[in-house]
Amino acid sequence: MDEIKEAGGLLSVNWEDGMLIKASHFVEQEKYFEELGRWVVKHGPHYFGITGLSAEHTSSLEIRIDHDGQGWLVVLSKCYALTASGKIVQIDSRFNNEVKTTLISAQGGATTISVYIHCQADKRGVGLPSGDSEPTRYPYRAMRYELVVGELRGADPADCVKIAEIKFSDNRPAISADYIPPCMVIGAYPHLAENCRRLYGMLKLVQQSAISGFQAFVATGQDKPGKFGIEHKWFQDMLSALAIDLGGRLGGHPVPEQPITPYDLVTYYKQVFGTVEAMLETYREASLTLKKKFAANEAYSRFVDGIKEFIGTPYNHHELGIIVSRLIRLMNDFVEFVNMVGGLAGALPQVGLVISYRNREYKLQPFGSVISSIERDSVTVKIEGIGSAVSRDLLIGINRELFSGVDYRYIMVKIGINENNIPGRMDPVYVDVEASSGNLILKPMDDLAAQSISAINLNFRGNFNIQDLKTIANEMVNVYIY
Repeated sequence: MDEIKEAGGLLSVNWEDGMLIKASHFVEQEKYFEELGRWVVKHGPHYFGITGLSAEHTSSLEIRIDHDGQGWLVVLSKCYALTASGKIVQIDSRFNNEVKTTLISAQGGATTISVYIHCQADKRGVGLPSGDSEPTRYPYRAMRYELVVGELRGADPADCVKIAEIKFSDNRPAISADYIPPCMVIGAYPHLAENCRRLYGMLKLVQQSAISGFQAFVATGQDKPGKFGIEHKWFQDMLSALAIDLGGRLGGHPVPEQPITPYDLVTYYKQVFGTVEAMLETYREASLTLKKKFAANEAYSRFVDGIKEFIGTPYNHHELGIIVSRLIRLMNDFVEFVNMVGGLAGALPQVGLVISYRNREYKLQPFGSVISSIERDSVTVKIEGIGSAVSRDLLIGINRELFSGVDYRYIMVKIGINENNIPGRMDPVYVDVEASSGNLILKPMDDLAAQSISAINLNFRGNFNIQDLKTIANEMVNVYIY
């Protein structure tokens, strides 16, 4: 039998089933399980990169730059990933040594260099043979990893994952916070997961802005026949459809806690912007009206062009950082776009919503919300969501019930427009207690410089109960513009 073992490369004989076991059997068994793992995990063209650990909620990638007294070192202390060729990366300083490499300084004026983890073709033995078991156990063959800083030379890109970018400033290297490596799931990398949650908040804000805009159109009403009445109905219907569609989509928004891929996240937002594009195409005349009104508005043009570019750009798994940054900017423009449309509720000609005051006619202006904050002996009330109305004078009606039992002569009010919310820089306001039986009428003592108004800040001081202004309902306030 010893001769048979020596001649055939046998390690042992399993007498239970009479099966002869050779060293090659162990290699084939190891290969089988690796291929099985690839078959289960790698089932799509974009399913490679950093992967999440189901049992942990920590980052699957930890990389840093150290200095050993002689030069800079790139140190990879943790990395769980899958290469495009299906090789598994398992590096963790808790269980084995960290992977290090000497960092070469930027040459040729380069300010950014790439860092890759490379799975080498030849493996390394782990452990020692154990002769007291049948069959004899040979060392397990594990992956050999190396860090590659700079260009890949001689290494197959399919056996590598780009895990970081290093930026140089005054010859000092630092890991770039903007780069997002290829990820198998959005929860595998903290920066990607954080941006996913941020996108959800922005989409929810867009949906709420669409609701506010729709309600503003309903509140202003439009009974004038002809083109203006039709436009009013168009924009009202557009915002209604958008609010309903986004409300339904929010429940299915990708979340980092679920095994959702970056590709799925991008596809989700392509569908969102596809809805917007279809909406603008369906309401063609309304779209032309928007184009005429906001032709000079950079945000409007950037948004309309941006959604077409985003929808038409193929997904690139290696450019997640660029994709996410572009998507964040596009969502900011989306918020502004919806506010522009909602702001037209006060810009289109209205009927029956005009009041006369001191030989001027003021038009009711819809707004989004009223927020009050108590600051020592005064109260600052912010009226926002006005929709960028252009005016040089305005009136604000505020319900008298908020100042019950107070001598109105001793109420002092100042006003600030848009970002001017510091009382010392605000302008004085005339408080008219006689023009309306139900409201105090607040009017700036001097005309405003003609400007686009998106928010109004009011500062109140006097002998009233400050706590009465802690919460102010929208119904307690009316805004009129001249």
